[in-house]
Amino acid sequence: MSNSLPSQEATFRRVSMPGAVEGSVYIRASRPGGMVSRLADAIEEGQVDGARVFIALVRRILEADKASRDEAMMLLTITVDHLSDVIGVADARAARLEVTEEEDEESEQDEGQEDDVE
Repeated sequence: MSNSLPSQEATFRRVSMPGAVEGSVYIRASRPGGMVSRLADAIEEGQVDGARVFIALVRRILEADKASRDEAMMLLTITVDHLSDVIGVADARAARLEVTEEEDEESEQDEGQEDDVE
């Protein structure tokens, strides 16, 4: 009798990392909804939420029209950082969608082959 568990194919998930030189890392996420995937979701959610809060703040400052040139440059710099983070999240999510679509296509092809056998 063997104590081995059924092998599960390891998958890697791209996660955008704020401030990372390369912009993202890959983590091993054996199953969607697992601990690592939930942590990655929380990181992405924090990036998007942070950008939303900052954009709201920038809007109020710009509407007041009282920012100095230096303050406006600082706001622009931080806005670019947040935008880069959100684009990283979007790219990472798009990569996961592409993998899901490929899996769906493979599944449909397999089902089509089964229909031919009957």
